[in-house]
Amino acid sequence: ATADAPVAPPSLPDLQLPAVPYRAEARVAEGAATRWSPGTVTFEAFSAWIGLLMAGIGSGETKYRYPSGGGLNPVRTYLVVRQGGVAGVPPGSYCYEPERHTLHAVGGQGVDAATAFGADAARLAEAAFAVVFIAEMQAIEPLYQQASATLVALEAGYMGQLLLAAQD
Repeated sequence: ATADAPVAPPSLPDLQLPAVPYRAEARVAEGAATRWSPGTVTFEAFSAWIGLLMAGIGSGETKYRYPSGGGLNPVRTYLVVRQGGVAGVPPGSYCYEPERHTLHAVGGQGVDAATAFGADAARLAEAAFAVVFIAEMQAIEPLYQQASATLVALEAGYMGQLLLAAQD
């Protein structure tokens, strides 16, 4: 063998792990993101559900229930609430502010579902509200550059999974 030739690592035997039972209840039900309960969502249930994304204080620092690259939390949560979708919440578009657990109105009632949601516009018509995650790339790109898109996609996935796992 020459000095430049790669050396194959020694073959290691497989390490058998102890058996773990499969827990079907730990899996999110198929279609969970696309099946809606009829009627209006109560304000309290909505607040508790979206509150999973709320910021809290731990060890003197702002903390979230999901990881974020560098703790920058560049992914913002926007909601489009339809008429009668959430009790006590007027129809329109909102930005969720996790530090204050508030909804900030960002637009009027005139959300064109076909433009905003394309092929999913019909689903929005059936849903009480829609959640949209939008990354503020300028908040993360100076630190993570080319890895920024991957990190915000992961963060949005963690946020979405947190909400999906808690839905009734």
